[in-house]
Amino acid sequence: MSSATTPPPSGAAGPPDPVDGIGPFAYQWFLNGVAISGATTNPYIIEQVSSAVAGNSTVAVTNAAGSVTLNAGTIAVNGPGAPVFALQPFDKVVAPGGTFALAASAVGSGLSYQWYLNGSPLSGETGSILLRNTANAGDAGQYTVRVTNSDGVITSQPATVSLSQTASTLRNISVRTNAAPGQIVTPGFVIRGSGSKQILIRAIGPGLANFGVTGAMPNPKVTVYDEDQNVVATNDDWDSSLSAVFAGVGAFGIDPGSRDAATLVSLPANKAYTAQVTGADGQGGIVLLEVYDADTAPTSKLVNVSVRTNASAGADALIMGMSLQGTGKRTLLVRGVGPTLASFGVTNAITNPELTIFDTNQRSVLANDDWSNADFVYELLQATEFVGAFALGAGTGDAATLSLLDPGNYTIQITPTDNNDGEALAEIYEVP
Repeated sequence: MSSATTPPPSGAAGPPDPVDGIGPFAYQWFLNGVAISGATTNPYIIEQVSSAVAGNSTVAVTNAAGSVTLNAGTIAVNGPGAPVFALQPFDKVVAPGGTFALAASAVGSGLSYQWYLNGSPLSGETGSILLRNTANAGDAGQYTVRVTNSDGVITSQPATVSLSQTASTLRNISVRTNAAPGQIVTPGFVIRGSGSKQILIRAIGPGLANFGVTGAMPNPKVTVYDEDQNVVATNDDWDSSLSAVFAGVGAFGIDPGSRDAATLVSLPANKAYTAQVTGADGQGGIVLLEVYDADTAPTSKLVNVSVRTNASAGADALIMGMSLQGTGKRTLLVRGVGPTLASFGVTNAITNPELTIFDTNQRSVLANDDWSNADFVYELLQATEFVGAFALGAGTGDAATLSLLDPGNYTIQITPTDNNDGEALAEIYEVP
């Protein structure tokens, strides 16, 4: 018989019990030690399931040499209010020493959770989210979670956690925008881990002409600040000595002597940084901002990247690119913030942004208009709190979504749904 399941109302069955020996065999099934009338076949079919069939099942198998009683398992019959999974845990690949979380969500009242690793219960892990910091070999394996209430019990599908030095992570982000004269475009990023990270930052204006772009910013300048507003790097016109670095991170080349800006800077981990980009001569235009992880053997990673600039319809949409590189899927919290910016003193914020994620084939992977209508809103709120993002206003038109993405290149587009242009903040957070 089967165990800990929610059987259908009819057609439930006990699977055949394998028996060694010489037949023919005779069978008699028992429930809680009492023979079941007419239950003399293998398998034994239960046509109508009710609470009366719940309990421990055994079967007596007899041949000419004698009889043996076998334990066939336990049947648990769930009631109408038994839990139902809305979200089950999924496989994770994590770098040694990294952080990972497994999440589950079930619908039902009076729920209790218990997590298991390789079939053994994990002490104290009785919430809907299991979190592990500084992952090591002892954390690898198959995880399940059992959810119980007074009407029944369900067990999740197994989720395999494996450790790999090549676990996927954000390796670069970019944003293309049409900046007004004198406008400052501000991408930001957060580094987590140990040591320092080599970061390549570029502001491409004249170099866009090679791609047929007209109206580019003629002389961009980039200045990098730490979280205490100290200037840690600045560049107006790039130095050709960086050409090898461009090739190493997969960035396209820039014509020697162009007035594009680029800087390679070593930044301590566990800090936030911003890179302000503007026209050195006060002129505006189309500019491409890029932030690359230039480490060949990283001990830290980019966990949050963002940019605030104008978002319009059509060709002037806020378009942010990102590259996930490595092994395994990665969960990201992606947001397009407009109305909530007013609480930070932004007076010309976009009133109703729409966020769309595209893959390299320009197919829409995920889209969201209003964050409160997103899938798995409860999990989205938990992720928002966990990564330290500011809360979005209740009932606002800000956009947000949780996305589970394979390694690859993606673009995020933010446009107004009501044709009202304005400032928007595009954000990407890595969720463990």
